[in-house]
Amino acid sequence: MYGLGLSLYEAAALKNPFKSKVDKTQQAVTYGAILFEQVPDLGTAYSDEFKQAISQMMNKDFQKRPTAKQMLESQL
Repeated sequence: MYGLGLSLYEAAALKNPFKSKVDKTQQAVTYGAILFEQVPDLGTAYSDEFKQAISQMMNKDFQKRPTAKQMLESQL
């Protein structure tokens, strides 16, 4: 589910939310961002429901992420 949220975010923002701003050889920086940083806000171009769905799918705690079935049954 996290991967789907990440893909939707990238498609909407046209960038990776955690892409390291340094040389590609420093992947540890990107991995640390994935683990500890908040997902950047998408701004006002998208509905609150869409942004909330992405936020839920990209929850750092996998036990708090919705299942595919829950997402399909949601009102989004």
